[in-house]
Amino acid sequence: MMLKRFLAAVMSAAMMLSMSSCGKGGQKKSEPELTEDGKKIINVCTKGIGMSALYDDIKMFNRFNKEYEARLTEYGAIYGDEYLTHLNADIMAGKCPDVILYEEEGVFPLESYSQKGMLADFYELMDNDPELSREDFSDVLKAFEWDGRLYRMITTFLMTTAAGKTSIVGEEQGLTIDRCMELINEYPDNPFSGEYCDGMLRILMQYGYDNYIDDVGGKCNFESEEFIKLLEFCNGFAHEPLSSAFDEDVYRKSLYAMRNGTMPFHSEAIFNFNYVRNIEYYEFCDPVTFIGYPGAGGNGTMIEPQGARFCVFANSANSEGGWEFVKYFLTKSYQREHVSFTGFSVRNSVLEEQAEQAKKPVWDSEEKVYAEPYYIDDAGEKVMIGVNTDEDNQRVFDLISGAVERKRSDNITDIICEEAGAYFSGQKSVEEAAEIIQNRVQNYLDENR
Repeated sequence: MMLKRFLAAVMSAAMMLSMSSCGKGGQKKSEPELTEDGKKIINVCTKGIGMSALYDDIKMFNRFNKEYEARLTEYGAIYGDEYLTHLNADIMAGKCPDVILYEEEGVFPLESYSQKGMLADFYELMDNDPELSREDFSDVLKAFEWDGRLYRMITTFLMTTAAGKTSIVGEEQGLTIDRCMELINEYPDNPFSGEYCDGMLRILMQYGYDNYIDDVGGKCNFESEEFIKLLEFCNGFAHEPLSSAFDEDVYRKSLYAMRNGTMPFHSEAIFNFNYVRNIEYYEFCDPVTFIGYPGAGGNGTMIEPQGARFCVFANSANSEGGWEFVKYFLTKSYQREHVSFTGFSVRNSVLEEQAEQAKKPVWDSEEKVYAEPYYIDDAGEKVMIGVNTDEDNQRVFDLISGAVERKRSDNITDIICEEAGAYFSGQKSVEEAAEIIQNRVQNYLDENR
């Protein structure tokens, strides 16, 4: 009941946001505040910063920028769970921040802000900037578009996908639910064997969100034959969470199954160019196909942003300064220094540098020399993985360009799993559960437009 009251308060506040001066066509922009030494203040709002390095980044921006100074307000630290209510109240009171800084999806109602025209389109900002253009950035940004516009900017990312021996799964990318069920039924080991029905449904909704929800049109489709089949598939898993106790042999068992062909595919997180060879030459010891997650669309690969992410309010007092602040995190120097070792860069030039680096030997801390990557097998023998070839790097570029979805987790997923529980427990038929899910999610979409 408390959660419902809180959500109602948030939605009530969100309905009024269209009158805010932060929206396009709203009130005339006010002048930005100034510091004592005449710098224009950039108001940056966040729920809270989990990465301490970001504090240093903001200090560096303020130190070297002669025109602007960024000031941070951590709403979560001040207001706790009611941070969003207070942020929306500040917006309605004319105290609109210039930038949203966030590190996790779902902490701000960005779709709602986008629909109300409150957020700046980064594509337009790039087009009007003499220093940057759309061509400077990776194709990965298209996974974050909304109706052809880019309202959120990421700084780095990794990819999650599923890989399997080509001899088992074939060469085609894009795993369907039907093919996934066939593989699971045919092979004794599978990467979902430790899941239960609710957890499996959450996984598949994270990867197949756009199959059922149209953010732009505000419509959903949960009474389809495809979704009913998905619920029935999930119902075949355990109905209670399995033990979460750590098994120190679990990875070794998975490796054995992957190498011996009893596990048809395995979930993978690819965070650098070299890792594709690790998957092929160490985990499977055989040619692999990146088949992707069932129902994800495109090549089935998901984009997971890492680190700082940003939105700029379109008509705030200092939206120009907000763009300058975001640009700091997109510069070649920042991307090279802070991104290259934590994931893939969003800048094409730095991404290409990362690819070239993957073709070079790495530092062997034991031998104290640069050498090609290797691993030690069960017999104690050294097995070479090797450095990347141009073909290896191209596979990574193809995964990036073919990914059409980003991993999702939000209130809609909670609604779906809550109502699906009645089907999993036998209280409702699968059709009844799908109908209730359709109605509840459609009401949620309507209320948040």
